[in-house]
Amino acid sequence: MTRSNWMTPEWEGVPFLIRREVEDFEVQEVPAYPPSGEGGHLFVTIQKCGLDTSRAKRVLAKHFDLDPRSIGHAGQKDARAVTRQCLSLEGVSVEDALAFEHPRVQILDAVLHGHKLRRGHLAGNRFRILLRDLPKGSMPAVQGVLDLLQQRGVPNRYMAQRFGVRGDNADLGRMLVLGDPSGARERARAQGHSHWSNALRKLMLGAWQSQIFNRVLEARMAWEGGLETVIPGDLAIRHESGGIFLVQDEADAQRARTLEISASGPLPGCRARLPEGPVLELEQRLLSEDGVSQEDLTRKGPLLSRLGTRRPLRALLTEISLEETTEGLLLAFRLPAGSFATAVIDEIGKGRGEGWGLSATASQGEVQ
Repeated sequence: MTRSNWMTPEWEGVPFLIRREVEDFEVQEVPAYPPSGEGGHLFVTIQKCGLDTSRAKRVLAKHFDLDPRSIGHAGQKDARAVTRQCLSLEGVSVEDALAFEHPRVQILDAVLHGHKLRRGHLAGNRFRILLRDLPKGSMPAVQGVLDLLQQRGVPNRYMAQRFGVRGDNADLGRMLVLGDPSGARERARAQGHSHWSNALRKLMLGAWQSQIFNRVLEARMAWEGGLETVIPGDLAIRHESGGIFLVQDEADAQRARTLEISASGPLPGCRARLPEGPVLELEQRLLSEDGVSQEDLTRKGPLLSRLGTRRPLRALLTEISLEETTEGLLLAFRLPAGSFATAVIDEIGKGRGEGWGLSATASQGEVQ
């Protein structure tokens, strides 16, 4: 990936390899709340390996004779990792759940709760990642990057996982936004997607939104102050509460420097609040360069009418640790829900790392 802007320019990129083995990448969800201990939904903590969340849900649905859509999850996890996450199963007993056996899915814990687990009911994720094949003496540089990211925040870009195996989900989403569902459907079928489902269309629309967000993020990194400041007209997000407000006072820049708040970028749609001034001009220009107008975002449709929100341009990096092992460097850290661990790893490598998920494909290209 070619990019001139990094959050940690003081450190040169370190070459490494990630995900040589699935076990080199571990993810553990941090739940937003504990289950209550009573109710008709069973919150199960699963550990899976080599399966994404959708496939793991199908495994459980088949075993317990459930509709996969009835199984709740807070976050989507990919297959190229060992992951621990919570799912909810309706009408399944604790005893039956704990007796479940499968070679790639284990149920580690089961507690009743009063309602289904919903998407986004997640405080964050903890990661343990092994970096292999580093040059000798790389630990100070890796530690330096992690320390600076903890002080400055992580660029909250979407990474390769968001854009599909071919990297063109965003193009299909753009076709939907522009009112060409037939063209998008035919192209998707030509790529091997046999079911033109709501879930698939939502995935494509989300990829297009992510592409626009990434382009805004890269442009803002090139502005004076980069992602570490806010300017009048920004829609800032409070990291602790998630609250959003219009920046009108330059004094808010100090709150950004202390990581209390960050500027936000758009996940475009009719429901998204608009910033003001030069921030709005930038976002509308990047939309226009993609061939999309604000009027296109008001197009009617069951999916399009629900689009639109803001996302912080930075993510907070916490609970960092780094350990030298015989196999490489083992790093651990925590990120908020929805942020990508590979954005941290990408900052360490600065284009010199190798391994799946280390590019933000749809943000490539020069943006001023």
